[in-house]
Amino acid sequence: MTEEARKPLAVVALALAVLAYYFIAPRRLEPEFVLKPAWTVRLETDAEADAAPGASETTLGFELEGFHGQASPDGRLLSVSSKDFRAAVRDGFSIPYASDTEGLVAFDAYGAPAFDIAAPGLPWFSSGRLFLAGPEMGSVSEYSESGVLLWTLDLPAPISAFAADEALAVAGLVDGTIVAIERDGSIALRTAPGGSRIEIILGLAVDSGRGRIAAICGIDRQRFVLLSRTGGAYRVSSHSYLDSDFRRPVSIRLAEDGQHAWYEGSDGMIVRSLDDGSERKLDFPSRDFTISEDPARGLTYLLARGEKEATLVVVAAPDRVLARYALPGAEAFARAYGDLVFTGSGDSLAAFAAGED
Repeated sequence: MTEEARKPLAVVALALAVLAYYFIAPRRLEPEFVLKPAWTVRLETDAEADAAPGASETTLGFELEGFHGQASPDGRLLSVSSKDFRAAVRDGFSIPYASDTEGLVAFDAYGAPAFDIAAPGLPWFSSGRLFLAGPEMGSVSEYSESGVLLWTLDLPAPISAFAADEALAVAGLVDGTIVAIERDGSIALRTAPGGSRIEIILGLAVDSGRGRIAAICGIDRQRFVLLSRTGGAYRVSSHSYLDSDFRRPVSIRLAEDGQHAWYEGSDGMIVRSLDDGSERKLDFPSRDFTISEDPARGLTYLLARGEKEATLVVVAAPDRVLARYALPGAEAFARAYGDLVFTGSGDSLAAFAAGED
């Protein structure tokens, strides 16, 4: 067959290939995920609040490198204060503190004093609940929203990890013990997973509704351990040795879908199936991460903080990465709120609407 005869056949073959591609095996080209700006607020030490004290509305608590305060979902600044050390923040309350704090003052959403705590220690909020670690991290207490002491528990070793949800608080200790605490301060669980040469609990996550506690524990070798409640007691339901060798606190979270755990790997983020123990590594920063989920859209907003900047990664459950954004500042944050993603970095707050381009 001559070269001239081959040309029409090649054209026909190309046309058939195109038809096969579009009609026999079609595939949908998905639009690109984007975060569309809704509003931005610049923070300054002399900034004035945009709402009068006493107004009743939803508030969003924030803490950045030099500021803490509250904002409204539509971008109004309700209160802002500079901070010298740290602040424990939740929606509606801010508690600034120093490393040698002897007493604490909680401020409401509009910057007015709300209540005092006379005890020394380091405060933090977890699942909206207020906790206080005593001196040397050897005890933990819980306080009500009005500053009333609910309970105090002395621990046999210093706290090295902590997690809480609405019903259960879990403390991990440097001696490798896990202590789970009920809302009334009674002990629901005291166990030591073991399995490593050096026993210590480096990270914890809790889902009391499904009866699960997940931990990263031990040095030489390090393990992932899942405790599940069966017959009224928590027992080890699965575990695996890890290739990491962290000697510092490690971030770990249980997903709201009840099917996955997220935790920091040696060189990326690990997404672990709680059903079969299979794992997938996602190649992006994983140190000191936070997770905020949007169940309505099936999205997870994962923010990992570095020394100079943070990375916001948007993931479609369980592990499909849709987008990545760099945020300046080591104390950046991001969280889902209704139809918005509320973020802060450097000296600015912002909100974005999730969408497709």
